[in-house]
Amino acid sequence: KRDLGGRIDNAARGEKDVNEEDVDGARASLKVVANDRLNISLTALYQDQHVGGAQNTNPVLGDLVQFRRRQEPSQDNFREYNGTVSYDLGFADLVSSASYFTRDFVFTRDLQALADVFGAGTSSLDVDLTTETFTEEARLSSKSGGRFRWVAGVFYKDRKSGDLETADLDFVNFYRAESALRLKQVALFGEADYHLTDKLKVTAGLRAFRETQDIHAETVFFTPQ
Repeated sequence: KRDLGGRIDNAARGEKDVNEEDVDGARASLKVVANDRLNISLTALYQDQHVGGAQNTNPVLGDLVQFRRRQEPSQDNFREYNGTVSYDLGFADLVSSASYFTRDFVFTRDLQALADVFGAGTSSLDVDLTTETFTEEARLSSKSGGRFRWVAGVFYKDRKSGDLETADLDFVNFYRAESALRLKQVALFGEADYHLTDKLKVTAGLRAFRETQDIHAETVFFTPQ
């Protein structure tokens, strides 16, 4: 856990230390040696970060002072998990590793200039960015030693991301933009090398993949609140 006191004041709202920051995080890992052939490793990581306001200042107003009619907090949360299994097949080593990652980043920015243009009191932009990713890789590699070595495997990725942005005035939703991306990839790969001498080797590799992307985007202006 980490707590950092703010040092920037917001003159518009009469608030002190608006950029204070709080961070919570933890990491855990577990390794299981089942026998002389099988190993299992598990890890988990998380972090939550909250910042009370933006880091921008206006030197015209003084040292470490800003002018924001609306608060500008941000929240950044992410989680990451991994599981890896390795097994000695005798003639080769098999490794399978799977990971899952999520992130949600939300923040607000003051848009007073926009409010002034339309004669509104205040305005702000709210942004929500999300990411979710799953990956899996399994590979088979030859034992070390000897002149000829090789590795072959398969890789899979599934990623979803989203972006939601809204800007409001006192009396209307001025702007709303939403987008979503879904990406999938499957790949096969392999590499082999041959040691001609102790200082010279020849290497050849190949990676073939198929990737698809689905994208959705929508933007609207001036909708009632």
